[in-house]
Amino acid sequence: KLPWVIHRAIFGSFERFIGMLLEHTDGKLPLWLSPAQAEVISITEKQAKYAAQIAKKLAKKNIRVKTNIGTDITLPINNIKCHDDTGFALNKGDFINLPAGEAYMMAEEGKTNGTIVFDGSIGYKDFGLIRSPVKVIVKDGFLVEIEGHEDAVELRKYLEQFGKIGAGNLACAIGEFGIGTNYKAQVVGLNLEDEKAFKTI
Repeated sequence: KLPWVIHRAIFGSFERFIGMLLEHTDGKLPLWLSPAQAEVISITEKQAKYAAQIAKKLAKKNIRVKTNIGTDITLPINNIKCHDDTGFALNKGDFINLPAGEAYMMAEEGKTNGTIVFDGSIGYKDFGLIRSPVKVIVKDGFLVEIEGHEDAVELRKYLEQFGKIGAGNLACAIGEFGIGTNYKAQVVGLNLEDEKAFKTI
């Protein structure tokens, strides 16, 4: 006969779940579950002080970014930790991203609102350097409108592959806020370097 077992072990089950999750992700937890959602990365000791200053400034309740080309976006960051990653992996478990040089963190899910105007590059797919500014409207953590010329059209077409533009389309979710701290990096159309360029957002 098939044996039936009633098992009551809430904490044991939780521990096994965490164990399986860590094994499945190889310890690389998704951003929303990671205990460290933000890090400041610099490439040399020369930026270490600046990176530390940025990390301290990011340890607040809200980030608001305004630019003279139209960006005005607010990102709530209650209880979200920011780290100053200098690019040196000196201890077991340290994380670096090469080229290093960025202060970055997630915002509270579903609470980012405002307008972003991209005028450098777009990290989606292989867009690279953009030809003219792309304006996006963000509501409750999701990009809901895209305005502009050729690059805006291409971005909209790309995102619509994953569903209707707006809430529910995870490709439209605001996932990260970052400030470049690498004075050697340049905006060249490669996302991994562009996001590190000194004082880029």
